[in-house]
Amino acid sequence: MSVSAGGRISAGDLRHRVQVQDVTQSVNASGGLVNEPVVLATVAAAIEPLSGREAEYARQMHPTVTHRVRVRHNDLITPRVRFYWAAK
Repeated sequence: MSVSAGGRISAGDLRHRVQVQDVTQSVNASGGLVNEPVVLATVAAAIEPLSGREAEYARQMHPTVTHRVRVRHNDLITPRVRFYWAAK
């Protein structure tokens, strides 16, 4: 992945399409709370697996982190959202 001196991502690296999702809670038919993803946007992203050391550090904070996802700036992306990528 190439990043310019200004921290910009090369357009060629943004070859994956990912959904930016937020999770909302709703009530199901039996009255229980259900977490449902809501798609906020679909954006181009660069996705790379974490190296061994990076993955170990990430798992200490978030057990399910396996990849680094880089996207261009978007106001919808906050710490609350998640990315969904259907790898082919």
